[in-house]
Amino acid sequence: METTEEQRLKEHKIDFLGVFLFPSHVEDLLNLELSSSTKKVDLNFKKLHTDQLFKSYRDSIEVLIENSYLVDEEMIATKIKEFVWLISKSQNMSTVDFLASMFKLNRTEFESTIKHTLYSSLSVDQMAKLCAMSISSFKRNFKETYQQSPKKYMASKKLEKASDLLKNSSDRISTIAYDCGYDTISTFNRSFKLSTGVSPSEFRLDQNA
Repeated sequence: METTEEQRLKEHKIDFLGVFLFPSHVEDLLNLELSSSTKKVDLNFKKLHTDQLFKSYRDSIEVLIENSYLVDEEMIATKIKEFVWLISKSQNMSTVDFLASMFKLNRTEFESTIKHTLYSSLSVDQMAKLCAMSISSFKRNFKETYQQSPKKYMASKKLEKASDLLKNSSDRISTIAYDCGYDTISTFNRSFKLSTGVSPSEFRLDQNA
């Protein structure tokens, strides 16, 4: 038996409008700092009814599509701002609180994935796939979150962990290398010496001298 929603979809033509937003772009466009919001909101987009509210907005987009000569970067920016203002007002929230709440879940999941794979031997390409992102999207999100490229951040964190283990554990250097996500002991030795100026064994001796 069909549900009421399924019947409604069959009886009426349903229009969909998709707008893709990226945190850094929104911050620049609206001159906002999303991290300034501390409000926690559980947004349920499935229950967001905006048919009437967005009818005029949708119509204005159709006018621009039909008259593409009217469109320039300033016009596109204006329409994005309008969309964000309309959607935030529909939720009775400030623009910054709405946007921060919308992006927080994605960032939390992203950061959790990075945290649990940071000391693995996964490549940047493999981590991007694990996050269900393209390489370009993964690198952009990573830099927005950690203010460094994936390669530099992961290398520094692995060396930081390795230094700590060399100082505070009696594990073999080969074990430390694998625990920190290095494929081979030679790769670890080379990376460590390039960063610190000494080999892992020399570093350990200096710390215990």
